[in-house]
Amino acid sequence: LTKMRSVIERMKNLSDDLYIEANMDGALTLSAETDMAFMRTKYISLGHPQIGKIPCLLEIPQLTLSAEGRSPPKRDPDTKAKVIVDIKRFQRFLYSHQVNPRNVIMCLLKDCIVIHVLVGADDLYLTYYIPTKTIEDD
Repeated sequence: LTKMRSVIERMKNLSDDLYIEANMDGALTLSAETDMAFMRTKYISLGHPQIGKIPCLLEIPQLTLSAEGRSPPKRDPDTKAKVIVDIKRFQRFLYSHQVNPRNVIMCLLKDCIVIHVLVGADDLYLTYYIPTKTIEDD
């Protein structure tokens, strides 16, 4: 989160909007743009977490949890979600690096981004809700 925070600091000087794109192949792209410049950073090989015995799957535009005991549906690596958020609101969430999170889970939903920051023990977590400005469909 600390490295991502420094990237977002630079993007914040470029634009008020942050474009977030994620796919089921474990790639996350953050970008900001103006008429004169474009800045993008990409994180690859991100994992899809298991919550207990229930896998957490992102099915655009909603989060779907498969029933316990059944195998999860196969992930289509080309399935993508794109949202636009206020970069300052997203930047506030990045200060959660100060609690030294064990894991961070981001779910892109139709009307907001839900971010779970897992801290230390299994029963301690922070949840951030960041409203989206618009959602783009491919």
